[in-house]
Amino acid sequence: MTLFFICNSYLLKLLLLTPSPCSNKNCADLVAYYLKLTGVLLSMEMQHFGAEKVSQPQSEFIDKALKKEALKIDKLIKPNDGVILMSEHGTCYPTLKLQTHFESWLQRWPRLCIVFGSAYGLHSSLYLPERLTLSLSPMTMQHELALVVWMEQLYRLMTLKTGKRYHY
Repeated sequence: MTLFFICNSYLLKLLLLTPSPCSNKNCADLVAYYLKLTGVLLSMEMQHFGAEKVSQPQSEFIDKALKKEALKIDKLIKPNDGVILMSEHGTCYPTLKLQTHFESWLQRWPRLCIVFGSAYGLHSSLYLPERLTLSLSPMTMQHELALVVWMEQLYRLMTLKTGKRYHY
């Protein structure tokens, strides 16, 4: 279900791209909880691009799988979309600074795509100069947990925007 929030006379739209649905029930429940809370404040959608199986853990097999995932991700991104790649190598902001950036991103692009990598991350071809790279932490974390952390931060950002008491 997609709900809409009108701001500055255009519809805000957020696309969350993840490798797969959460297989961990606790993570899935938390993502659903924050989707429900945030969906009232922001039009958003979640799509799964499908993680590729890696037959052997050698770099050539990993790179081949990541390249296939990158092609699927690029097909889901429209030319005018803003793209944020989630990576432990990205820029990490405190919440209030992130809010300022997030506001400008929502105004800058008609749709904002947040991309979460699979077990081996994201293929290097996705890291284009016009795309942003954001970190939730310098620590590496499993994509389902990163998604839960992002969803909570997204809810926090939207409550700050609307003046709802949540962030202290």
